[in-house]
Amino acid sequence: MKKILYSLCILAFLVIAPSCNDLLELKSPDKISAGNFYRNETDALSAIAVAYSKVGQREYYYGEHSFHLQEARTDLVDNADLKQIGPDAPAFFNFAVTSVNGYAGNLWYYRYRGISAANKVIENVPNISLDNIAEDKRDHILGEAKFLRAYYHFILLMDYKDVILRSKSTTTDSDKLPSSRADIWDFVIAEFDEAATLMSSSVVVPVERATANTAYAFEAWALVNRAYETENAEFTGSVVTPQNLTDALTAISKISGPIIETNYRSLFDGTNNNSKEVLLTCPFNNDPSFGLKAMPHMGMLSKELGGYHVLTPSKDLLKFYEDTKLDATHYDPRALATAVWNNDFFNTPGNFPFSATMKYKKDDTTPEVTLEVNKFSQVFSKNLEGSSFYKFTPKFDAMYDEESSVKATFKDSENPVATIKVKETPYEVYIPIMRYANVLLLKAECLAQTGGDAIAVVNELRSARGIAATKETDAMKAIELERILEFEHENSRFYDLRRWNKLATNANVLARGYTTEANFIAIPSVEIVNNEALNGDDEEEETAE
Repeated sequence: MKKILYSLCILAFLVIAPSCNDLLELKSPDKISAGNFYRNETDALSAIAVAYSKVGQREYYYGEHSFHLQEARTDLVDNADLKQIGPDAPAFFNFAVTSVNGYAGNLWYYRYRGISAANKVIENVPNISLDNIAEDKRDHILGEAKFLRAYYHFILLMDYKDVILRSKSTTTDSDKLPSSRADIWDFVIAEFDEAATLMSSSVVVPVERATANTAYAFEAWALVNRAYETENAEFTGSVVTPQNLTDALTAISKISGPIIETNYRSLFDGTNNNSKEVLLTCPFNNDPSFGLKAMPHMGMLSKELGGYHVLTPSKDLLKFYEDTKLDATHYDPRALATAVWNNDFFNTPGNFPFSATMKYKKDDTTPEVTLEVNKFSQVFSKNLEGSSFYKFTPKFDAMYDEESSVKATFKDSENPVATIKVKETPYEVYIPIMRYANVLLLKAECLAQTGGDAIAVVNELRSARGIAATKETDAMKAIELERILEFEHENSRFYDLRRWNKLATNANVLARGYTTEANFIAIPSVEIVNNEALNGDDEEEETAE
């Protein structure tokens, strides 16, 4: 009898115990998780916004570290005071970035944050009921997530030699070794193509979001860069895989609708943020939903213009702008929209973009004097050899306080020197990441390398800008000239020189310490420490057992 009672007690315990566990494991119904967050279109849009937010690299401020540090590796900038960004910053200018460089770690980290956010959208949005979201909108958001996942991997490939492919949001495979570059290139290109097919033209999205045109443009960019890269991630200047260029032309042929703006400057001063030339943008505005509510970063401006004097145009760049004048008196408008320097144009009243009225008194005994500050020579009177980038700055009245923007100082002269002060408030300037101009020049490069008429495409771009046809007959030289004029200070030049194997013969970068080892950045130490597949912890544990 006792045995029977004992057996019944054991059976009762086995029945009740799981029920107790179930009770203990009940989840709070109001706790948000991946399983219950994705309910409708609003939730899907919120999730994709998180994935977009890492395009700017930082949570609040735009990725100015990325922006200036990547630009610092080119041959057309001078390091005015890059250390203002931080102690690790000059290493980019001097081609001495190591795995412990903090900024290299940040660039890596935020791109993988973007990949993780995109993976979550890809895994969960397809499960939203079509009762709560239109099918074409659901597919478009899914396509955007696939585009962003490919985009972040592509940017990593462009900067780091060894890249880890992450196509799942789970943490179970967080400890991974880098994949082969060939495998990641294949993944990125296929992902861009699939993203384009998912994003229907019937779904109208704001300029901050990707479309099929965006995906095809980046697919072409990826294919062109891959075409020059050897199996060992080296560059000879020759095309290694011509089929990539043919495939790039196919991707470009699928792009429809974008235009080239006649007013080049309007693309960067906040007056034309919705331009049809721009295929992907990072917005500065007061609405953080699909962009960044960011304070203006003035690192590209010189100290004379109230900036941080981080990078300035090199003498070689200013000479290039002089050499590419349209005629004896007219500069290429793209040069004038990128930098200010001491020339007849910026010393003509009405042309200097930072003009203002200055009121000053030398001392309390002298009457107040009003002076129109409207020439380069007035603001740069202490440094007439100076210059400044100003590409991504709004119109003067949006960027500077009317009352305090210009003041006079009398340090070493009886004559007043204009000093400019930047307004400490957000302004709306969108940073173009992909423009149709890049698509046209990628097309020209593909044609130049495969026997097509590249000069005709170069002239198509120039004509749309209102500029006369190029006088250069060598197609690749013409393309390089156009890429400098179009994309200076847009983080293109370093990758162009590397692709064409021109870094190794460039006196400017060689003088700063460039070697082929600087073509890519090493995997950051923060990844090595936290990734057991890289730091060998797994092997140590197995040995210990």
